Amino acid sequence: MKKWLQRIAIAVATLALLAFALTPTGQAPSRYPPPDAIFCFLAAIVVRRPTLMPTYMVVGIGLLCDIVLFRPIGLWTLALLGATEFLRGKIENIRGLPFIFEWMVVSAAFLGALAAYFAVLTIFLTQQSELGLFLMHYLATVIAYPVFVGAANVVFRVRKLHPSEEGRHAESHN
Repeated sequence: MKKWLQRIAIAVATLALLAFALTPTGQAPSRYPPPDAIFCFLAAIVVRRPTLMPTYMVVGIGLLCDIVLFRPIGLWTLALLGATEFLRGKIENIRGLPFIFEWMVVSAAFLGALAAYFAVLTIFLTQQSELGLFLMHYLATVIAYPVFVGAANVVFRVRKLHPSEEGRHAESHN
């Protein structure tokens, strides 16, 4: 039951992040793209507690974001799913390591997702932002990731498990 309540809280927080992304923050458009808050939040949850963010939630959140943000439906969802599944596969390698290594792995996953997204848009000759804006979006997201890790720790009490804690945590939540 606790796991389902946490999943619902995570889904509500993701919807709040999506609503915040749609909220105008000024009269003039910003010269700098904002970080991908939803990716940061989902990555922080997947790295810490992969069972709280199952694949169907990632796909549902990704599709909702694609529809609401007027992106090609399914393209960013596929990139997001690839990145989160990559992170899910690397959990054993980064668990127990200092945060800087986790940050580098998450940054690489986001770069791969952005590169795939940009490549598909380029191949199909879709009108898109220039490469410089994609890179600034990448940097903003990488810089913002620690903030979302802190929020996941403080607000949702989702911290990274040490390898010795993993078995006990899985038994207590099933």
